[in-house]
Amino acid sequence: MSSVYYVTCPACSKRYYLDRMLHAIVIRDPEQQVKCPFCKTEFVPEMTSPKKA
Repeated sequence: MSSVYYVTCPACSKRYYLDRMLHAIVIRDPEQQVKCPFCKTEFVPEMTSPKKA
């Protein structure tokens, strides 16, 4: 089973998941910014626990 990693946008408070490749990049570089697909705000994500898919 794969794990899904969720982040919450601090600007619009919507929750979405990161794919495995982007999650690996964020783990290696904790200051890596991501862009919210809803409001297009860039932010440094705080990871929540993985959910089993």
